[in-house]
Amino acid sequence: MKILSIILTFLFLIPLTVLAEDKQIFINEFAIEPIQKVEILNSSNADVDISGWFIDDNGGSMFFTIPENTILSTQKCIVFEGIFNLNKTSPDTVQLFDSTANPPDENANLVDSYTYPQSPGDGKSYLRIPDGTDSWEINSSSFGKNNLNGESCEVFAPTNTPTISPTPKTTPTSSPTPVPQVYSNIYLSEVMVSPHSGEYEWVELYNGNDFDVTLTNWYIDDMANGGSSPRLFTLTVPKEGYGIVDLLSGIFNNSDDSVRLLDNASVLKHEFSYTFSEKGYTWGAQNKTFTSYCIQSPTRNANNSGCIAVSDNSPPSTLAAAVVSPPQVRGQSQSTTHTLSTANSRSHSYYRVAVTPPTLLSHISPQVLRAHSVSSSKETSDNKSQLPFLAGAYSLLSGISLGLKVYLKQGYVTPL
Repeated sequence: MKILSIILTFLFLIPLTVLAEDKQIFINEFAIEPIQKVEILNSSNADVDISGWFIDDNGGSMFFTIPENTILSTQKCIVFEGIFNLNKTSPDTVQLFDSTANPPDENANLVDSYTYPQSPGDGKSYLRIPDGTDSWEINSSSFGKNNLNGESCEVFAPTNTPTISPTPKTTPTSSPTPVPQVYSNIYLSEVMVSPHSGEYEWVELYNGNDFDVTLTNWYIDDMANGGSSPRLFTLTVPKEGYGIVDLLSGIFNNSDDSVRLLDNASVLKHEFSYTFSEKGYTWGAQNKTFTSYCIQSPTRNANNSGCIAVSDNSPPSTLAAAVVSPPQVRGQSQSTTHTLSTANSRSHSYYRVAVTPPTLLSHISPQVLRAHSVSSSKETSDNKSQLPFLAGAYSLLSGISLGLKVYLKQGYVTPL
């Protein structure tokens, strides 16, 4: 009996937060247009700590990480807004993983998911009706409310403390909500802006620090204040190493666009611009100062291959300058440079850096070569066509002179 009392006392001391495997946590509603939102419902009889859980679509390396100290109260819901990369016009799957491992790790533990054919439309959602059941419907969005009766169910995250039952008369010992780590020395190393058909755009990042970094809820974007929506991602990059962000839906133009890296506060960390692209080739940094870029052969998760000259049946493109910011360039290039001077580059307030193209015969336009060949051939042909005329004229004059001499010698002309 004494042992039973001890066991019961111990059980009462256990916090009411349940483990992930004992939960009843659901994706209760989600919308794709005009803003992507996901509502998560706790239908269990205990509060659940969902800190460090993940919201993801189907495939790719980008996902949304739920903030630390996010406690989802019993019979309550919580709404997250962000870029979850959910497809609009084609089938996709919205997924919820617990904190065991982030997707697409094979150890990631799937908690809930729903596969849909396409976006439900502007201002509409896929909803479970009744809430927490397996019955899905398309209806007007009702985030933060019970889908059946419209009563509020929302709690807000993150909470100030993860402690469910605060200790009276003492200062809570729990840590405050952690501030997201701010990293520097993270650079755009290589970018595939024009992949072959059936392949994806991707961005390679380089970690210039002597320690691993986890970039939580950072963004890849194209030109500022225009173009496509930023793409949210979370990625761990090893020290002095590389990491890849695959973009399952394209955001870059084939010409006159920018590649921008933003942190979780949407602060610009690194950027460069380009004026053209070559299908199947990348724009890559020329060295690890990350201040100049050129067309290169793709080298995912490895040192860049170096600048190349690409040519096809069309006039070959000359390697052009890339606009980079930050970091600033220190010192002057040791080679002759060609500064980008298009209207697009002049619109930027930051400086230009240049890429020196190799001097190759292949850079001469085929049309120019053909024009030169035709001109030379024509001049040679014209010169040759004049030879018969000159020879004939000379022969005629010689004949007249000889005849005149004979005529005078024979006395056919009477002297005056």
